Amino acid sequence: NGCEACLERCHFDALSCPDGTTVVAEDKCVGCGLCLQACPAEAISLVHRPARYHARKAHRHVINPRD
Repeated sequence: NGCEACLERCHFDALSCPDGTTVVAEDKCVGCGLCLQACPAEAISLVHRPARYHARKAHRHVINPRD
């Protein structure tokens, strides 16, 4: 819906809202779901795409911020 509540939650800069509609950069999104929790309108959903996913090295502070 373009409210931009999800933009601050994304640690990977995978979301943008150029024309009032939220756009996901699939090459940056890791599927963590933080944007889902931030969306008051439940306008975002995750899609499982196993053939396209390639595990990338994640920063330790993103995985477990207490370490």
